[in-house]
Amino acid sequence: MKLREKFWLWGQTPNLHHRGDGYGLPSINKMTAFEGAMFFGIPNVCRVMMGGYPEPPFENEAMVLDSMDKVVWGMDVNDKEIREAVVEVANNHPNIIGAVLDDFFSDSSLAKQPPSAVKEARELLHTCANRPLELWSVIYCTELFENRVPYINECDVLTFWTINAKYLINLEKNFEKLKLLAPDKPIYCGCYMWDYHRQRHIPISLMEYQLDLYYKWLKEGKIEGVILCSNCIGDIGLDAVTFTKEWLNKHGEEEI
Repeated sequence: MKLREKFWLWGQTPNLHHRGDGYGLPSINKMTAFEGAMFFGIPNVCRVMMGGYPEPPFENEAMVLDSMDKVVWGMDVNDKEIREAVVEVANNHPNIIGAVLDDFFSDSSLAKQPPSAVKEARELLHTCANRPLELWSVIYCTELFENRVPYINECDVLTFWTINAKYLINLEKNFEKLKLLAPDKPIYCGCYMWDYHRQRHIPISLMEYQLDLYYKWLKEGKIEGVILCSNCIGDIGLDAVTFTKEWLNKHGEEEI
């Protein structure tokens, strides 16, 4: 398998990252999730909901991604309409392999549902589609506490994100902390190309550090893949985006 086949795009509706304060982002974003995957030369997409977009039914959105190898769709544990829409679209598009919960492991989110709600969502995905679908979830490096374990146990896959670039210095330590909480779970590492919390560029030295470390972990079998965030910053002239694209051009065809 080639390295680029292990890479995914965190795919969202264009311009959503520029809403409100816009996270301090420059320029205007028009790049779609499909265009983002083509731009980086990667075959997999997490098509994630944000700000109510995309709205169900998801058929038109899914058709655009039919040429992707694998797709994971955004889902809300507590929204029955969205859960059912995810199962429906997956039944129509065999490259959809699962659903992902975004921003799920915060204290405020967990206060809204017990672990049994996650179990119910997982069992729905495993049994109600015409094939078993996986339940993925985002977990941030600031959420690695024992009280998350009952929820972690109900997920099939975790995507691990360093939510603030200043925490990248502790990336290896935080990854080991996650492995203690979830020793048997497949893990994908999220890779930001903009420091959203501090609304600033990520230094190229940090981009190189995290990409090289993820490459090492991929070769060692510690992680299943890497998820780039996202098409919403892919076309606004960020140095970190240019570096990531060049890094993939350099290493993407390597066998892993």
